[in-house]
Amino acid sequence: MAVKIFVCYAHEDEDLLKKLKSHLQPFQRQGLIELWHDREITAGKEWKREIDLQLNNAQIILILVSPDFMASDYCYGIEMKRAMEKHEHGEAQVIPIILRHVTWQTTPLGKLQALPTDAEPITSSTWQSIDEALLDVAKGLQKVINELSKNAKSTIQQGITFGKLQNRTHQNKSRQESLIDILSIIAETSNSFVEKVFILGCPGSGKTTSAQYIQKYLKKYSQEHLHVVRINDYEFLFNLFKEDEEHLRRFYPTERGGFKVVDPSVFDEVFEKIEEEVTKNTLTLDASTKLFLIEIAHPDHIFAFSHFSQSFLKGAHLLFIDTYEEQCIQRVLKRSIDNQVSLDDYFVPEDILRNFYFKNDLRYLASFLEGGFFSKNNIFITIQNNGSLKELYDEVSSFASNVIFEELLNKTRGLLKAL
Repeated sequence: MAVKIFVCYAHEDEDLLKKLKSHLQPFQRQGLIELWHDREITAGKEWKREIDLQLNNAQIILILVSPDFMASDYCYGIEMKRAMEKHEHGEAQVIPIILRHVTWQTTPLGKLQALPTDAEPITSSTWQSIDEALLDVAKGLQKVINELSKNAKSTIQQGITFGKLQNRTHQNKSRQESLIDILSIIAETSNSFVEKVFILGCPGSGKTTSAQYIQKYLKKYSQEHLHVVRINDYEFLFNLFKEDEEHLRRFYPTERGGFKVVDPSVFDEVFEKIEEEVTKNTLTLDASTKLFLIEIAHPDHIFAFSHFSQSFLKGAHLLFIDTYEEQCIQRVLKRSIDNQVSLDDYFVPEDILRNFYFKNDLRYLASFLEGGFFSKNNIFITIQNNGSLKELYDEVSSFASNVIFEELLNKTRGLLKAL
């Protein structure tokens, strides 16, 4: 995943910004960074909202320091203030880049490590040329980019992926047969287990396809002792939209049967209803073991998890379906063209996908999970869905066979020891 970089600058320094972008272009070509500044705003978009969105998503924030930047109420008083808040909360790394001589050391930026080396301004005569100074900046940024990429990879592959799948498909047959025995033991001892798996990803990533396959896959081996329930947050959201359709106070319709949320409080209701649905099914279903597959389609997974109670999240596992952005867009568009829009395969306009959903990448989710919200008892698995449907089914069946089996096996061992 590319590191997202936001550039704060005064428009008087645009020529220097262009030169900086040229020096960072090799990183963009390699897919290491995504660079954004306000000139990227396209016609028709609300500029302040777009700036806020990009600033909130940034992992590195570059402050191009100059007298004009310091004199700008918006640059200094709003953008820099928000950037420093993100820096202090560990949500982004702020790097001042000194363009021209100005008193900046006494500002909040003064406590940060600046570029170029020794904070010598890019336009200073100390440098043989501006290109020499910008090359120094690029080298300094490369170290930060590499470190962020390394940390994110380590977090995803080692620190958070506690239950990373091994290639053990050759064991599937015995595992499937053993699953029946395990479920029978649980039932015979009059115990009841509840498992929750959150399935995450952007629209078009394959969440629903994965959930449907897990449900079908486990049904073959579970007999009457395991009940698999699929819960989709979009279904609750759609029902609230239909209730509001006459007055349009909380939503307004968009193209191809879609809608946009006007009142954010509807999400509070959606997540509350999900907890209620799980609780109701836990109490009413006869099966001794219940597995809830909870699809989260909200454009901000961190926002969604923060609305669930700690008790609800305890012991839950996460399955992240990671898919290229352009593939998600094409799949969602194909639903509309093929008239296949439904509660399972809903339509989301491309601009909403790009502006809201694609912040939900692994790096963003890792930053949240790394903060200790989940424990090592929560398994976090990622599946790449950029190939064929068969490849997705193989990955998903491996998840179901290994992770769910292992979880039930561990609980059964504990149960037998207690007896």
